[in-house]
Amino acid sequence: MGIVEYEPGTPFPGVIGRTTDESSPAWPAPIRAKKDAPNVLTIVLDDTGYGQLGCYGGPIATPNFDALAASGVRYNNMHTTALCSPSRSCIVTGRNHHSNGMAAITELASGYPGYDGVIPFENGFLSEMLLEQGYNTFMVGKWHLTPSNQETAAGPYTRWPLARGFERFYGFLGGDTSQWYPDLVYDNHQVDPPKTPEDMVPTLLDLLEVKPPATSRGVTQSPLQGVSFVDTLNDQSAPTRHHTQYFEMLGHRAIYHDGWRAVCPWPGPSFAEAGMPFGEPITAEKLSELDATGWEVYRVASVPAEPGSRRTLWTPAQHRTCAGAHKVRRDTAASKSPRVRHSGVAHTGWMTEIGFDGDGLACPACGVEMTEDGVDTAEGLESCHRCPRCRLVVVVPGLWST
Repeated sequence: MGIVEYEPGTPFPGVIGRTTDESSPAWPAPIRAKKDAPNVLTIVLDDTGYGQLGCYGGPIATPNFDALAASGVRYNNMHTTALCSPSRSCIVTGRNHHSNGMAAITELASGYPGYDGVIPFENGFLSEMLLEQGYNTFMVGKWHLTPSNQETAAGPYTRWPLARGFERFYGFLGGDTSQWYPDLVYDNHQVDPPKTPEDMVPTLLDLLEVKPPATSRGVTQSPLQGVSFVDTLNDQSAPTRHHTQYFEMLGHRAIYHDGWRAVCPWPGPSFAEAGMPFGEPITAEKLSELDATGWEVYRVASVPAEPGSRRTLWTPAQHRTCAGAHKVRRDTAASKSPRVRHSGVAHTGWMTEIGFDGDGLACPACGVEMTEDGVDTAEGLESCHRCPRCRLVVVVPGLWST
């Protein structure tokens, strides 16, 4: 529905008296589309050849398009530009793509007139025009009309769909995205994809009644990270197979430094997968013992590497939080929670992995100022010599005591 407000200079049509009983409020009439106004649906397909649709003699079955053509008009001399962003800008504005600054796709924008990739606001969108006429507007799918440097969550949002006349949006802003892990945007915020591809293997194995092998071709296999959704194939209300996660505070944070993340190259099964309890609760006595011994991290540099100890690798940190050393177990409703199996690691001369309670505090020994979620470990270590954890963790009843 369009914006409801009085035009500038319009006199107030209500009554303002000495009391509320003598006064009458007045609201501007809502803007509505005229009665029996038609709906408008525009479908844009990138890189579609002239003869690919079935109604143009193409070999691909497109019954819905064919039905639209049969009951409507089929144009034999319709032209667009050769690229997606320029064509889209023409369709939504009614202006030439050079006038829209879209002589090329947004990723190839340059500092020349007509090529800057910025559609001027004086070139209004069809969605803006219809919104002012009382229409509701919705954009779904590929957008590709926002300058590339404005597509992140940092904004600005002035050239996102909701700022160009669309009341709702669900899709992606750029020219392309992964079909398996798409960079989705819902209105003005980014969202995780509703489903992920790692569930396919567990589901197919479940259908075939095949257990995931412990070894394959002589190599020990890491646990599958997906969750079978075979129960939902015949029953949408089937209970989820979500696995309860056990973790220590800060235990799910990787060590992060200069764009690199420390990971163990050969992870083993988690406590839950191995059918083992998560470990002994850290009692007040145990906490005092740990504080008295100064923590393992403070003396790791003087401890030589044991034979067979695993090396720590540094891998490039990925955009998604669950990449690298993070393991994710999720249910079919896309609930995600970190599964923890991190030991503390320290960057010594031989890069040895060590056992350590509370791996977030290993960061200073590795020359890392902060964990990836911004927890300042150095500040916590310097603030209290008796208990280096006191400013870094939240006390969880039954897990840690102070």
